[in-house]
Amino acid sequence: MLEKIIRMLSEYTDVPADQINASSDFVLDLHIDSVDMVAMVMTLEDEFGVQIPDDKLGDLHTVGDVVRLLESL
Repeated sequence: MLEKIIRMLSEYTDVPADQINASSDFVLDLHIDSVDMVAMVMTLEDEFGVQIPDDKLGDLHTVGDVVRLLESL
């Protein structure tokens, strides 16, 4: 799952996949703002067939946070 998310984020952000890992921060490393984050979450929901609760969005700071959340749904 991590590799798939990294590929998606690389395409979305133009940051090379080899520079993204579980500890990559969305704001500091990937330069994703709040509007981009909402769009990215929608893409993840479609890709993985899940619904990410709005109250969980504030907990997503790193790629690893997303992986853990998706694995828990």
